Amino acid sequence: MKKKMKFEYKDYVDKEKIYMHGECDMFERISDKKRNMVIFAGVIGAGKTTASKYIVNRYGYVHLSYVDLIWLPILEKRKLPATRKNFQDLGDELRETYGIRGLARKIIPFIPENTSVVIDDIRHPDVYDELKKGIDLNMHLLFIKSDITTRALRLKTRDNLGTINELLDIQKRKSETSIDDLEPLADFVIMNDGSLEKFRQEIDECMKLIKRG
Repeated sequence: MKKKMKFEYKDYVDKEKIYMHGECDMFERISDKKRNMVIFAGVIGAGKTTASKYIVNRYGYVHLSYVDLIWLPILEKRKLPATRKNFQDLGDELRETYGIRGLARKIIPFIPENTSVVIDDIRHPDVYDELKKGIDLNMHLLFIKSDITTRALRLKTRDNLGTINELLDIQKRKSETSIDDLEPLADFVIMNDGSLEKFRQEIDECMKLIKRG
């Protein structure tokens, strides 16, 4: 995990843990003076959804998804199946209709009061900029990186996409080509080429710093 601001980990002492029993052994909910918005970005298969689920389960954040809140209801209304191609085609249509910034703002009404939130997939710097301007939350962008071979293996299980060429074809789509431009804007960069346990440890280190502010 790469952090852009210097911070001494040895100075950090966690005094605000609230433990709750649930699906996992323990949850840790963060007590923040101001609500946070954690945003995950990265190319397909990097681990954004896995990271978001972990933030929800361990830290009590509310998960927001452009796909679930905006894309999926439109596909259901049109009676179209929720396939990757349909999601991508609809995304292209919506960006053409509303513009990147206009589409970015459509998630704002779904943000709940009095809780921190996590968004697991933004794909353009203008989306991040628009969210920063339109939302009064402590915003933290985490960019996840992963080797293409590792990602191909994950996607073979998840989406039945098993070849690097298939992965590269997806990344050539217009909706995917600006994702790497988010990395220089990120507060944290996490490498996800190891175990799930290691990945979670990296996320926990980021969350400690986010909590500290």
